[in-house]
Amino acid sequence: MSGWLITHFLIVEQRNSGTISLSNFYIRRIFRIMPLYYITLGLYIVSTLATRDPVKLAEMVPALPYIATFSSEYRPSTTGNFFGQAWTLGIEEKFYLIWPAIMLMLGARPIRAAIAAIVCITLLLMLSSDVGQMEFLMRGYIGLGLGTAMAVLVERRPALGAWLERRPVGAIALALMVLPYLGSVLVARWTIWNIAMAALATPMIASIWLAPHQWLAKFFATCVLAWLGRLTYAIYLIHNLAKHAVVMALGKWHLPITGWPLFIATYAAAIGLAWGLHLTIERPMILFGRKLAKRAQERLPMGALPAAE
Repeated sequence: MSGWLITHFLIVEQRNSGTISLSNFYIRRIFRIMPLYYITLGLYIVSTLATRDPVKLAEMVPALPYIATFSSEYRPSTTGNFFGQAWTLGIEEKFYLIWPAIMLMLGARPIRAAIAAIVCITLLLMLSSDVGQMEFLMRGYIGLGLGTAMAVLVERRPALGAWLERRPVGAIALALMVLPYLGSVLVARWTIWNIAMAALATPMIASIWLAPHQWLAKFFATCVLAWLGRLTYAIYLIHNLAKHAVVMALGKWHLPITGWPLFIATYAAAIGLAWGLHLTIERPMILFGRKLAKRAQERLPMGALPAAE
């Protein structure tokens, strides 16, 4: 999803204005990602300190340098699982940092842009010395690469976009996605399943975007799913803390703390907390970042470098 969306919007910006404003892009990303990230991290730290759990405290201290610098994908397994979900965001942040700059310099030369991206990914992979980390890194960068490649192909090959609009590609891809998902359930930790799901999700996302009139696109655009979609980042950040709070509450009330009761209660708590974070922190910061980016563009109309010919 991120590979497709970011690349698509960069292509549109470059096509319409002849350039890509890196300053505007980075300002919007900073205020989209960082305020909620660090505030949520602070909540995890306060919760850990309040519970005085020696195991969690022992995991938190060595993990913090990696978490604070968006480098969780490189943290050693010995640091435990404190704020463990942040490994995916570490990969995504590096994509946000590197790919727009490549697009600005080499957007008109897609083959060279692809080579530059592959070189950067190779260097990022070389920073890992752990086989398990390598699998996670491969999953993340291949998924982003598939979405990115699809956006570039649709732009460069209009016939492909037209074909995706006419055919029920999204529904077919979604149906086929059941197979690798079942494979991941039966044979856990096989990276190939995740890559297969990403490969199928890529044409599904493109099809939904290009043909919003189809039933699948309308289904995902329903008010409830659209509302949940706006909360996904906050849910992603807060869900482990929500689970911890639910486990404590259910245990205090002598209720089951496994299976479906735990899942339903955790999901409901995560949505509630995420909604509060979205209203008080995430949405105001996103709007503020957009205002800053707009002001920066108005003050420095020539601030962005010209796109490569």
